[in-house]
Amino acid sequence: MKLTIISDIRGQSKTIIPYGLELAKQLKSEVDIVHIIDSRTKQGKYSPYADSQSITPGNILSHKQIIENEKIGANKILDKILSKEASKLNYPLKINVTIEEGYLKKKIKELVKANQDSLFLVSSEPDDYNFHSANEIIQTFRKTGAFTLFVPPEKKFAGINQVLLLINFDLNDITHNISFLNFFKPTIFALDIAENTIEKDKKSIKWLMEAEKYLLTDISIQKIILKGSNYLDMLKNHIGNSKHDVVLNLKKKPTLIGHKDDEKLLRRLIENPQLPVLQPF
Repeated sequence: MKLTIISDIRGQSKTIIPYGLELAKQLKSEVDIVHIIDSRTKQGKYSPYADSQSITPGNILSHKQIIENEKIGANKILDKILSKEASKLNYPLKINVTIEEGYLKKKIKELVKANQDSLFLVSSEPDDYNFHSANEIIQTFRKTGAFTLFVPPEKKFAGINQVLLLINFDLNDITHNISFLNFFKPTIFALDIAENTIEKDKKSIKWLMEAEKYLLTDISIQKIILKGSNYLDMLKNHIGNSKHDVVLNLKKKPTLIGHKDDEKLLRRLIENPQLPVLQPF
């Protein structure tokens, strides 16, 4: 599996690049770091200083000059980060850096098409450069079909030992290739919250039998069924009182209004700064 990290170096929070590099080291995976400069946000402006070549104070920068300056600046920042993190990793990790002008959504679609076995890492916090809201992040990755890991900016990678799996216990939910988790051999805690726990327990028994054959191998899967009607609040409390390393969201709610309910759950999850969220789209 290849890891693709969406550059967040222009945000105000700490970058998720160290998390992604450590994850790649554990998986012995190649890494792409993609920094896309959206030309729609880069308009001509006056230069307040002179450079050593052609720009003098007060001259208006051309579109080409602005994009070139942005590329140079991004490259310097990424070089600094990667040099620092390489010494910590002490591992010959293959890292490919792409800095180009374009549209991020289009680039992600191209990368997904080129390599179906890719995991995309993106900051769960809008950086006001690539994304301006959690909804924009979700919509971008949903429309590209990318297998996505939303990472809180302050999160340090400490392994994947416990996975909280959000599931309906429907048999048709066992459709996603998450076999890379086998590498970590975590304990999977399959969770759902329902008012009718007896009926949910019956569904979970059938689901577990299939999941152990198809979803993951040689990994312990434990079910958790909580009784209640307020799913989001109960989930928040459960996450706050647990020691999971990542949330894997496979929960789908049938609805006549498209993905609205699913996106509400995902938005609440990625706005929670405690855990990375793994989301197949």
